[in-house]
Amino acid sequence: MAALALERVTKAFGTRAVIRETSLELAAGEKLALIGPSGCGKSTLLRMILGLVVPDSGTVRVGDVVVSASSARAVRRRVGYVIQDGGLFPHLTAEENVTLVSRLNGRDGAALRARVSELAELAGLPEALLSRFPHALSGGERQRVGLMRALMLDPDVLLLDEPLGALDPIVRARLQEDLRDAFRKLEKSVLLVTHDMAEAAYLADSIAVMRDGAIVQRGTMKDLVDAPAHPFVAEFVGAQRTLTEALR
Repeated sequence: MAALALERVTKAFGTRAVIRETSLELAAGEKLALIGPSGCGKSTLLRMILGLVVPDSGTVRVGDVVVSASSARAVRRRVGYVIQDGGLFPHLTAEENVTLVSRLNGRDGAALRARVSELAELAGLPEALLSRFPHALSGGERQRVGLMRALMLDPDVLLLDEPLGALDPIVRARLQEDLRDAFRKLEKSVLLVTHDMAEAAYLADSIAVMRDGAIVQRGTMKDLVDAPAHPFVAEFVGAQRTLTEALR
């Protein structure tokens, strides 16, 4: 059974079609990058998986559960979600952000502290920083805390929405390495939204390219470069490759 599946989903906001009858499946343990220009619908797909956006038609499943108003809360406990800059609560310390849902569920004590230590090591965050509030952390540190929080409940699926987009190149490169190591250790299903083709190829097994609310091609980086299935794919890949070559 797929870790998650979107089956012919559509979504419009007013007269604007944001998602156009799109299907997407993620196998257990698979790492998939969703890439495309701003406004093409990538983040909307992630929010559908979480039940934050309700499709106008089609079905969203996480494992064997159909995402609906009644199941959304339970689904969110099976899905970790990381957004740009961590999305932390400013009035809570890093550790309080990480453990918030667990504490609301009545979990506390030595097991909780051990889990926090385990995640801090995985995310590469010094435990001394856990007592700090978000404003006292760097962008990269906030992102590491966001990853810890997403993993706290040991979810089946991890969603990342432009998690490294606001970071400077050096911090971004370090976090890319740490994320890839974490993905390999955890063996979880990962759906990553990014604008960066090189990042997508580095972190994911395969790449799905979106344009105007639809997926126009899915495959490995080699597939996209050697056999683009749509003129937009060739243009998108070529533009990023041209930029990379110009910066050498």
